[in-house]
Amino acid sequence: MISHRYLSGLRIGHELLYRVGGSTKDSKGGSWDALHLRQAAIDRACGLSCVLMLVMLVEGVPRDHAVSVAWSVRPRLKKIWSVAKAGYFRGTSPASLVRHLEAACEDRQVSQLRGSHSELFALVAEEVARDNVVLLLIGASAKAQLHWVMLVGVESVARARPTKGRSRKGPEAAALLGLDPESPAPICSAFNWRLPRRNGRDRPRATTLTTGGNEEYRELQGAVVLHRAHD
Repeated sequence: MISHRYLSGLRIGHELLYRVGGSTKDSKGGSWDALHLRQAAIDRACGLSCVLMLVMLVEGVPRDHAVSVAWSVRPRLKKIWSVAKAGYFRGTSPASLVRHLEAACEDRQVSQLRGSHSELFALVAEEVARDNVVLLLIGASAKAQLHWVMLVGVESVARARPTKGRSRKGPEAAALLGLDPESPAPICSAFNWRLPRRNGRDRPRATTLTTGGNEEYRELQGAVVLHRAHD
């Protein structure tokens, strides 16, 4: 059996929605707006787009405020842009993305994950299960075609029935589900990007699929995690 687990604070309709204002666990407060942001064809602002989507989801920042980040006078967005503008056409490193989030979410813990493709896959799946928000760096290699996506969920499959004398294990993470700022927004779905655990036993990379029709081999290169403190 296949199951999907998503971050709290999302609503799936014609498009993926997030709560503007109010608590993510309070069904009464705030309104709902579209979460996905798409980068322009000529920039390298995938990292910035992911940071803004994260801040919209976690902090309830209105969408119209987020898309005006370059000229906003609001303190949180001014801090984000002061860090982001230098790499708008060059791309964003993991260390720079950490600075983005530390500027945007001063009262929350931010951490960076490193490891092999398979190690990172397991680590980020665990973070999503804890309802933490992960920004994921993927690439054809450590220096080629690097790109950021924001994870919104994990696809799991039930394990085979245990043999006699062995205990039953829980579902196994089979694919990462995310929002890709380079692809069209998801429709009637929570994600527009999917990366399976692996394509085969001897292949460290996996084939990403997007709503933009892209199908490419990619490896996980790193991740930045914003830890949500749920009261």
